[in-house]
Amino acid sequence: MSKSSCNIADCCQELQNAWPLLRNNFCKRFPGWGIELTCTYRPPEQQFELFKKGRVEINGEWVVQDAKVVVTYIDGIKKPSEHNKKPARAFDVMIKKPDGKITWDLMEEPWKQLPEIVASLGLESGGNWKRFKDFPHVQMSRAGWV
Repeated sequence: MSKSSCNIADCCQELQNAWPLLRNNFCKRFPGWGIELTCTYRPPEQQFELFKKGRVEINGEWVVQDAKVVVTYIDGIKKPSEHNKKPARAFDVMIKKPDGKITWDLMEEPWKQLPEIVASLGLESGGNWKRFKDFPHVQMSRAGWV
């Protein structure tokens, strides 16, 4: 099985260009805070492992058992993620507090404002999705998709 990457070079050129701008805009808005890549390219097999979280297989179908544990609705097999493409058309991030500790608390102001920062660069933030909020996810805007 191939491995996931957190190297921006594994993303399409548009995301490679946008990442330093995103990081700089974020750090200007939140001095002392940090933002780091956690995943760029992700193999379909690893996407499927993430898809199974919070689900059980019943008669060959994966059914949500615990929605609080679900991390994605994209299985990577029947429906590929933007992470599964080479080069990747998405990346995930984490946010670090000024003390260096990672925070996943979406009530923290940096998480709440991240979608706005992402959108200002012409990218799409999973934090703006209606069905499933995925604040760490950033991808190419669907507006330009063919």
